[in-house]
Amino acid sequence: MSHFYAEDKLTYAVSEGKAYFIDPTIAELERKLDPSQFSRIHRSTVVNLAWVKEVTSLPGGALNIRLKDGKSTDLTVARDRARAFKARVVL
Repeated sequence: MSHFYAEDKLTYAVSEGKAYFIDPTIAELERKLDPSQFSRIHRSTVVNLAWVKEVTSLPGGALNIRLKDGKSTDLTVARDRARAFKARVVL
């Protein structure tokens, strides 16, 4: 899984560019997943750190991360989570 996200009160797991509906909420996933491999980057998104390709700063203190998937998916790290995220990611 490259990442998980919530949208319209549903949670999805993304693997190989395809999204699959799953039962756990983002909060439940954050508690269950290994924190050395997964990071909550936004209230609606958890990312697999092994899939992070690059990190760039956005205005206002947020970050943009690009994944190593076939679509080069861009995800936003919320500004209140940016400092902790940068401390964890080594590219």
